[in-house]
This record gives sequence, structure tokens and C-alpha cells, in this order.
Amino acid sequence: MGAQEFDFATGKVVNSGFRQIVVLSGCEPSCEFIEQYARGNRHKFLGKSADLRQALELVRKFKQGVFFLDADTDGVDVLSLANMLAEKAPAFHVILMSQTPTKELLSQGKAAGVAGFLVKPLSVDAIEKVIERIKVPT
Repeated sequence: MGAQEFDFATGKVVNSGFRQIVVLSGCEPSCEFIEQYARGNRHKFLGKSADLRQALELVRKFKQGVFFLDADTDGVDVLSLANMLAEKAPAFHVILMSQTPTKELLSQGKAAGVAGFLVKPLSVDAIEKVIERIKVPT
């Protein structure tokens, strides 16, 4: 994990806004954009993949972070995956991305435990806002 601030008075790690990031997407521009954002904003970029197994291996290995999940990834049931991550890896917060989000996708995503939503094409401002809302244990 990256450097963290420590409050000696309370004996706790200070929530510095640091995040570990994994991306599951078949959209290379989205992957590259998130990777550049992460590296430029004191986050640790753990990896990107269009392959579900590779992305889940990163989740298993690192145990906590932000999981950017592209709803448009071929062959992936994103709502089932979001449910599974909420149950099996609750310290990974799922951010669902879509080129064409629907009200149905948003409501089903929320019910599946998705922590936030982004509309593609992505923007730095939108990523920052969704990441800021995620609570990190201290």
C-alpha cells in the first residue's frame, strides 16, 4: 500500500484520500484515462484488464480499493459481478461506467451495491467526485 499519514495523538491512520484502483473494461481509452488519472492523483493503479479472471485476481490479491467496472464489457454480467464483489470483497467499492446508462441500470446497480456511476466518455472531474464519496476505513 502507499504512504499513509499517521496521527500519533489518536494512534490512527489518517484518511488521506489514497485509493487502490482496478479497471475491468474492454474499452482501452477508458482504461488509459483512469490509469493516467490514478497515477497523477496519488492513487495506486493496480491494473486493468478486459479479462474478468485477471481483474478478480487483483481484487483477491489486494483486498481493498476501487473497482471501475465497465457495463459495456463483453461477456460480463456486471450486476451479478457487483453483487458478488459487495458480498465477497466489501472493501472494494464498485464504480459502474457506461456509454449509455439507463434508469434501469442505475437502479439495479444501486441495488447490487454499486458505490457510484460514471458516464463515458470519462472526465477527471467526474472521477474525482465519485471517488471522494467513497468512505475509506481508517
